[in-house]
Amino acid sequence: MTRWREVIQALWKFLEGATGENAYARYQEDAVERGEPVLTPAAFYAANVEKKYSGIGRCC
Repeated sequence: MTRWREVIQALWKFLEGATGENAYARYQEDAVERGEPVLTPAAFYAANVEKKYSGIGRCC
């Protein structure tokens, strides 16, 4: 039973990373490590949305 739990937890962590669900947690760890002030989750989300949609977004 314990082995299945480990496999499921590893799969869950992989999916969180692949979908970007853990982006704020990764950012927070990196900012603390660099000694930078940490944004709130709302400010982090707003900055990411601005970054994503601020440039030209056409594919063709």
